[in-house]
Parts: sequence; C-alpha cells; structure tokens
Amino acid sequence: MIDPRLDDCHVILGSHNLGFKASYSNDENMLIISGNRALAEAYAVHILDVYDHYRFRAIETERKRKGKKGLVGVSGNGRPTGRMGMSRIKRGS
Repeated sequence: MIDPRLDDCHVILGSHNLGFKASYSNDENMLIISGNRALAEAYAVHILDVYDHYRFRAIETERKRKGKKGLVGVSGNGRPTGRMGMSRIKRGS
C-alpha cells in the first residue's frame, strides 16, 4: 500500500514476493489497484492492527522471559479490554 491518504494511492496485493523465482518459475500473482482511497485506507488500518497485535505479543513474550508480570489492555474508561492496543496498556496487577 502506497500513500493511503492521497487520491493517487496504490494497493499492491497477491502472492508474488518480488523475488527471482516468483517472477520466473513460480505461478505467482500480483494485483495493483490505484486510486481507490477507501481500499488503501482499509489496508493501512489492517496493517497497523496486525503490527500492533504482534508488537504486543513480542513485548509480552519478552516480559515473561524476564520473569515480569504481563500487560493488561484497558479501554478509555479504564476497564480491561479483550483486544489490546499498544497505546492503551498498563502494568498488570
């Protein structure tokens, strides 16, 4: 995804990984969608959500490895949430 907030945005998707074998020997595909800002913004949100999820898991794993308590996600009203965003975490009790 390139420039999701601009009208001239691009979303590139498919199984092609831009490597030599993908280009010359594997049956890979690539689709480039240009100018669909709503789609580009949806992809940007999803990418940030996936990053956020795995960053949280990496932090949790590192804290446990060091013998520290885990983190607990909280909503804006201070109540625990089922899904935690990195911007809304605090130390668990």
